[in-house]
Amino acid sequence: MILHIFNPGHDEALAAGTPYYTHTRAARLLADNLWELPEIWAKADDLVVAESSIKTAKIPWSDIEDIQPWGWDAALVHKLRQAGAPDCLLPSDDALLKIRLLSNRKTTVRLLSLLDTPCKSRWCTTQADVDNAIEQWGDVVVKAPWSSSGRGIIHISGKPTDTQQQRIERIIERQGAMEVEPRYSDFTDFALEFRADGQGNIDYEGLSVFSTTPSGGYVGNIVSPALLGAQTFCGVSLSDTISSLTKHLGQFLGKDYCGVLGVDAMLIGTNEEIALEKIIINPCVEVNLRHTMGWVALQLSKRMKEGQTGHFAIRPCQPLSQGEIILTPAGQAVQAVLSIEPITKFAGRK
Repeated sequence: MILHIFNPGHDEALAAGTPYYTHTRAARLLADNLWELPEIWAKADDLVVAESSIKTAKIPWSDIEDIQPWGWDAALVHKLRQAGAPDCLLPSDDALLKIRLLSNRKTTVRLLSLLDTPCKSRWCTTQADVDNAIEQWGDVVVKAPWSSSGRGIIHISGKPTDTQQQRIERIIERQGAMEVEPRYSDFTDFALEFRADGQGNIDYEGLSVFSTTPSGGYVGNIVSPALLGAQTFCGVSLSDTISSLTKHLGQFLGKDYCGVLGVDAMLIGTNEEIALEKIIINPCVEVNLRHTMGWVALQLSKRMKEGQTGHFAIRPCQPLSQGEIILTPAGQAVQAVLSIEPITKFAGRK
């Protein structure tokens, strides 16, 4: 039996770096309302438990063979240990530290430098480093080493404002550095989803086509069998990108990470330039060493028939429209919903 836990505050827990971290209200809201999300990929005899119920759920530890959370961090391990989880099911302190360090955006900067792309990114450990990058590129995006859902990301055009300057100084003081990259005016986001076996081997699972709010918050994903193992996006071949990422991710992660991961990427260019194949691929905007909503969409894609398409979305609770299926019925404020075209019966938990 596998124990599945949806802990969406994982990224902010990594930033805090302490077992005693208290999640923000926004993270708790998602955890409490979307805790059933792992039902999508869990097997019939698996156990899915809400993060807030770990201590009270009376988990049958003698029957648990593995724990698969949304992401591993010290705060979650602390909760599980308090609930009686045996150490053999938990990552060691050393393993947690390696995951935290690999989840830092410095991994993105290092990985991007090894890939065949003109896109650049810079790791800045001082305010002067940030100022130099802004002077070179003009319009930039400045990112905290650990952040989630658009938080910790600052868009700067020309000279930073006093407020932006203060934010940068605080983040460098607390987290030690920031990533700075050029800001592109015309681009299309996507992501590539992988699985690491903990022995340095990486398998590509498929393409994530998603939408976000202007501030970077997640909205939803396209769901389609055509995305499983897909090698093209908007008519652009991704084969070389996938091959290179697979190779270098294996070298970076080695035996230090086992599980699902996603790499955010983008096509840079106008729609006309993309159509004429005059585009640039930024193959590594961010590396997420955890489950991702894109990976969830791929699991839903596996249940769909050829020719079906759909949309997976996280939204405030509201009445369902025709063709919509609620995936998290326990949610009272937020829900995960799948809409399918054409409308047919959808396969549930295995």
